[in-house]
Amino acid sequence: MHKLKNNLLVKVILAIVLGIALGGIIPEIIGRIFITFNDFFSELLNFLIPLIIVGLIVPSIGRLGQTAGKLLLTTVFIAYGSTIFAGLLGYSASMSIFPSLLESQTGQINLAEKAKEFKPFFSIEFPPLFDVMPALVFSFLFGIGLSRLKDSTFGKF
Repeated sequence: MHKLKNNLLVKVILAIVLGIALGGIIPEIIGRIFITFNDFFSELLNFLIPLIIVGLIVPSIGRLGQTAGKLLLTTVFIAYGSTIFAGLLGYSASMSIFPSLLESQTGQINLAEKAKEFKPFFSIEFPPLFDVMPALVFSFLFGIGLSRLKDSTFGKF
């Protein structure tokens, strides 16, 4: 039971279930407080994730040494190959399964019109310095450059 209480996946599922259950009955003021909190931390994460990527990938690739290029190329091929395979598998599964499931559907219910939407009290926008993909490309290239240099000051930093 102790392991179950400390499991992050269980906590996320519980939070989703509580959000669905309480979302329709909580007062608007409490909903707006939650949305304000969510909006702020969403902006914070969008700002920090590219910086975290750069901070973790550059030193890791820089420490690999002379094999960094080959290892990185192999990793990129595996990652993109599995992404393409998963996309094609998902597309073929959806095209073969969903049409037969959806042909009996006659009317569409627009739940977005029926749901009440809470607005945050305030919103602070701080755009990221760069997006995730440029952060990855920069990290890979900079890390390979650091792995080629011996005793660089920036590598020690």
